[in-house]
Amino acid sequence: MPPEIADGRLRKGAARRETLLAATLRVVGRSGVAAVSQRTVAAEAGVPPAPCSTTSPPSTTCW
Repeated sequence: MPPEIADGRLRKGAARRETLLAATLRVVGRSGVAAVSQRTVAAEAGVPPAPCSTTSPPSTTCW
């Protein structure tokens, strides 16, 4: 894979993680930790639930 493609994918993944983290913090601030789920975070971020599970490294969760 050419470096520019790999770099673009890394930036896109980092941006998506930042979006999901910000959405998680908004859910926690509004409804508490118990309200955090893959679906609520994805809905808050305006993304389908699937990217939430494919953005994080395998050893971590979406949030």
